[in-house]
Amino acid sequence: MGWMRRGLAVLLLGAGLAGATAGCLQEAPRGNPLDPLSPDFEDVGGLEGRVTTVYPPFGGLAGAEVRLTPGPFLAVTASDGRYAFPGVPSGGYQMRVTRDGYAPVDTAVTVLLGAVVQMDLALPGRPAVTTAALRAVQIHRWFPQEPLQMLDVTVAVADPDGVQDVERVWLEVPALGYADTLAGAGGPGQFAGTIVGAELPASLQALQGQAMHLGVRDRSGVVTVVDAPPLVRVIDFVPVAVAPQGLEPVSGPPFELTWEPVVLPYSFTFRLDVVRVEADIQTPVVSIPDLSAELNTYTLTTALDPGDYFWTVSVVDAFGNRSRSREAGFQVVE
Repeated sequence: MGWMRRGLAVLLLGAGLAGATAGCLQEAPRGNPLDPLSPDFEDVGGLEGRVTTVYPPFGGLAGAEVRLTPGPFLAVTASDGRYAFPGVPSGGYQMRVTRDGYAPVDTAVTVLLGAVVQMDLALPGRPAVTTAALRAVQIHRWFPQEPLQMLDVTVAVADPDGVQDVERVWLEVPALGYADTLAGAGGPGQFAGTIVGAELPASLQALQGQAMHLGVRDRSGVVTVVDAPPLVRVIDFVPVAVAPQGLEPVSGPPFELTWEPVVLPYSFTFRLDVVRVEADIQTPVVSIPDLSAELNTYTLTTALDPGDYFWTVSVVDAFGNRSRSREAGFQVVE
């Protein structure tokens, strides 16, 4: 009988434990938001990071817009470049970051359940053309008699990452399939080029009214292309230097330079240039711009060493286009 009592006790104990276990399973709280069976479950994560410049010290960019697609999810970076997306449904997104003056950046990102994903991005600055000018130049010569035609191009550029980031500036004429790279012109962000007419697929006159573009590319590969200012005029008028000329011997200073009077249907000024010639080497010595259109003589008070010289007079319009006379030679004697 003893063994029967012990067996009954074991059965009762087992039944009690089973009942207690069943009671526990039925009454377990489900307040964990990461538990898919919980009424508080949220299938979300977070995304945060910083938007900076591409070069050290990687300064934060304020005011950048960060978008997630599908959305709508939009955040704007704070003064230190930071942004945050709390409570974003988990899954894959396309992320796009934009800011005025910078090239946009696109990337894919995955938001993880219950985690905050860190995503830092750098925006490259977009180079820009700040000023530009295209000027037609005609140089009239004794030989060959056809004028030398040139297109002077000057461009100033800027870049949020610094002008040292700009690696190429060019002029293009799409209709003619022509493009030419401009060289650095001394100062930061300054570029220039002189395109000889013979290198162009058309004359300077044919470029008037033609659509032309200026392109800028930086080291990040960001390219900006803008409309170039139009070529307003090619001055076909030929100014004439009168005296001195023909290696006429002169002494001075002063030196009297005379040219034929000019009347044109647009505003202009004169420019005088004096060049020393020695052993076929030409050295500019004097340049006098912005002389009144009413003049046809000028008194040069600059001292010139004995030797051979030539001088020219140019007509320059309000846009900087110019036409230069043929050389008039003279000889300075002691």
